[in-house]
Amino acid sequence: MPYRNMVSLRLDDRDLDALEDACERSGLSRSELLRSLLRVPPGADRQRTVYAVDGRTLGRLATELVRWGRHYNQAVRALNTIALFIRRGSPPKAPELEAMLGRARSTLEEVEAGRAVLERALCEVADSVSVRRG
Repeated sequence: MPYRNMVSLRLDDRDLDALEDACERSGLSRSELLRSLLRVPPGADRQRTVYAVDGRTLGRLATELVRWGRHYNQAVRALNTIALFIRRGSPPKAPELEAMLGRARSTLEEVEAGRAVLERALCEVADSVSVRRG
């Protein structure tokens, strides 16, 4: 979207430092950050938290979800292997079975821990004010 209008403003050193810090933390340029802040509904800061989620952050979330999916898949494959041995009438020996179940449990626990963290974070975002680009 081409931006045709330009606005300038004067800031004291403290405000300029705050702007630069916010840009650095968010990964946004000055213009992107100020445009995002203009889109926040009046009074929103007193009502709830405002999140501006950029594409890079969403990409990292998607990558993390894919990683958890792989862990989940590994756990299910281990359990399916055990089931296959049992169906064929040759269950694995106790130490091997214990190791396989341990790996499956470990990967599923990792997936669940990450899922719970992500769920809480996404619930906070869903219950907040969103700021769209564009």
